[in-house]
Amino acid sequence: MDSGKQRIYRILGFIFHYIVAVVFLLAAFSKALDMPAFYEQIAAYGIFPELAPVAAWTFVIVECIIAGMLITHAFPQLAQLGAGLLLVLFVGVTAYGMATGQLSECGCFGNVLPRTPQQTLIEDILMIAALVFAFTVFRKDKPKKQGVRMSIASVFGVLGLALAIASPQLPVDDMATQLKPGAQFDAWPVEGIYQDLNEGSHLVILFSIQSEEIDEQVAAMNELAQDQRLPSPVGLIIDGTEQLTTLMFQYGTAFPVGAVEPRFARNLYRELPRAFILQEGVVTATWSHIPSAEEVLKAAESGE
Repeated sequence: MDSGKQRIYRILGFIFHYIVAVVFLLAAFSKALDMPAFYEQIAAYGIFPELAPVAAWTFVIVECIIAGMLITHAFPQLAQLGAGLLLVLFVGVTAYGMATGQLSECGCFGNVLPRTPQQTLIEDILMIAALVFAFTVFRKDKPKKQGVRMSIASVFGVLGLALAIASPQLPVDDMATQLKPGAQFDAWPVEGIYQDLNEGSHLVILFSIQSEEIDEQVAAMNELAQDQRLPSPVGLIIDGTEQLTTLMFQYGTAFPVGAVEPRFARNLYRELPRAFILQEGVVTATWSHIPSAEEVLKAAESGE
């Protein structure tokens, strides 16, 4: 092979190598932002669902270390092989989930970037092909200071673990979910309510009737509903339509309530309650708590 062609192959190999590294790192960090959601996504595959938490933590740490090895070029052939085997596993598990009809989203990037199983299969196969090419190009490379490179790569695993542990306390709900200012939802899978959420201004609060603080939450929402200065309040529970009657009569809601499809709602929060303002179907403000009237007024004024 002439030197010019070899140089082109090496450049392409580096590009493919680092693309896979970045994808692995972003995928691991995205999932680490909401580990409980990742547990649920793994359990949805129907393969040993009771081991979902263990698998979730393992995947995040392993993906971070492999990404670190690829980025630092530590044992490149081993890193490429490890990444390839992990992708083959993902392809097999995704195909199984599709075949059993238990899978609607892959969970590859947590709730940050929902992917369909079909999209995931195509992307994983393309990355496998990229790794095969890179492995062929770099199969004889023996970078120096492998111990130092591996030590740096291990730091990526520690960072992933630290992020997963710290994420519940971090204010990253807008980053870790699909509910963020500027988001627009054309169709809301809501039952039991007859308001068009895509028209007018609404203060929407997602919550669960199973919450231990449901009495205090309903009281706070009732207080907001009495304030005529605020956008029209709407409560959405994630517990199913059968709970709406209980909610209205047992807790005395003074605002319209509906039930949102749990599968859809899970992409909108890390913890409940989660509140947001909808202005003509566009999210203009979000909270990871039930906001005060002053917070809503300030957000509504700034969003106009």
